[in-house]
Amino acid sequence: ITDSHGTMSPADRFTHDRVVGKGYHDRDIVVVTIRKPRSVWQHKRAHIFGRIVGENVERFSSYVSKKGVDAHGVLKCLQWEADISCSHIPMMVPSLGMVTVKIPNSLAFDQMDNGEFEEVYSALCEYVARVYWTGLTQEQIEEMERLMPE
Repeated sequence: ITDSHGTMSPADRFTHDRVVGKGYHDRDIVVVTIRKPRSVWQHKRAHIFGRIVGENVERFSSYVSKKGVDAHGVLKCLQWEADISCSHIPMMVPSLGMVTVKIPNSLAFDQMDNGEFEEVYSALCEYVARVYWTGLTQEQIEEMERLMPE
């Protein structure tokens, strides 16, 4: 979000799509918590990667709509599926007993440092190369993201 003469507006297409997707409109009054991400480029990079996967891997087609790709949803699904940066929480479920629930951790930049993000991002690219794009390497997938427009 950028400040333009006392007003806030989305800084890029991804942020705009998230705001619109939540049902907000021009001139809506909202309450927000403002925080600055550690690296804006890493944030954009992750969501460009999620968009590429959503647009090109059939398994993630449910994350594509007329409004675009839910890149965040694709990333969370990939994290869960590959068990990359997930918490495992034991829970008691009636009639089943104790079960373990796997929950993807936040990739938000106020939640992890740049080094940890790089490890998670590389692991996600490696997983996609190994499972979905077997003709490509992790490095080629990372390069693909660099070539895509925001």
